[in-house]
Amino acid sequence: MEHYTTHSIGHHSGLHSGVHSVWQNRKQIHEIKTRRPERKPLSREVKRSISIPDYAMDHLEQMIKKEQKYSAKKSPSILERHNQITEEMRAILFDWMMEVCYEMGFLRMTFHLSVEILDRFLANTTNFRRDRLQLSGVAAIAIASKKEESDPPRLDELARFTAGSCQVQDIKDQELQMLKILRWNLSPILPPEWLSLYLQCLFSNPSISSVPSGYPSSALPGHVGLDATMERKYPRETFVNIMQLIDLCILDVESQKFPPGLLTAAALYHFSCQKVALDVSGYSRNQLNTCVRWMTRFAEALAADGLKAMKRMSGKFENECHNFQPWEKPLETLKRARHLRPRATRRITSANDSMELDTPSPPSTPDMM
Repeated sequence: MEHYTTHSIGHHSGLHSGVHSVWQNRKQIHEIKTRRPERKPLSREVKRSISIPDYAMDHLEQMIKKEQKYSAKKSPSILERHNQITEEMRAILFDWMMEVCYEMGFLRMTFHLSVEILDRFLANTTNFRRDRLQLSGVAAIAIASKKEESDPPRLDELARFTAGSCQVQDIKDQELQMLKILRWNLSPILPPEWLSLYLQCLFSNPSISSVPSGYPSSALPGHVGLDATMERKYPRETFVNIMQLIDLCILDVESQKFPPGLLTAAALYHFSCQKVALDVSGYSRNQLNTCVRWMTRFAEALAADGLKAMKRMSGKFENECHNFQPWEKPLETLKRARHLRPRATRRITSANDSMELDTPSPPSTPDMM
């Protein structure tokens, strides 16, 4: 059985002081009085301490603002607005959408944007009919592919995946309806973007000299606006494995409780340690602990099933295979995760951390990298 220990990032003695100090300022936030965590903007002093270009820092602040803007419009209670739609229907639909994106050779960003579009659409409508749910899923994929893909498919190509239940004109009409309700706001910050940022902060650190021997350092194209001359050194396998946990989690509607940046930080925790997740994300310990506890069942179920290897590609896409959306048939893993009882909280202390966190650790998942 394949466990997280095989694919964890490896032990790191600490983070670069510049990276650490940038996020340290963001931990000084107000007590959360609502269900959705927030992060403060970066101060001038912290900006001067980071060793990346000014425009990249501006881009980071824009990511935080966008996350707050889009996350405020989503809720884990979205299905309460729709009498005919259940959690199971949502999970089956998202699994099908993931399969469509895989079969079409779409990017991860296309799948995650389509999921975000559909969830936000449901959060802004009421009593949406069950027999139009698949149609809305196809329309969400169509919208996302036009934004993210260099060669988006024709609508009749997407319609073929519905076995004739959705016609081209119906998809067009549904696209327009969804875009009007969303007010054409189609630029959220998605988990692949946050993970690219977190791993870049971690692996581009000059004080971090060791990575697992099985992970070749690769220059990875990412979605964040860092300097093009900065080599991207984080391993593609690490990115793929963490995204596999995130892909599983978003099938559960309760994932809507957490903004994408926090969800991604919790997934990184399950592959690394508390200190890394806190330092690269900027969330507080309480915020991270809440999401880690919720995610533990999914991490345990995924560990039991074993992580799937990254699918290799040849030709011009050889170095881009981590950016394409896979489909690992996650519904069975999701069912197993839902049947697991939430684990009792216990005190754990990482040897790589100077603090003690009140968080659970899934079996076979080390607290150290």
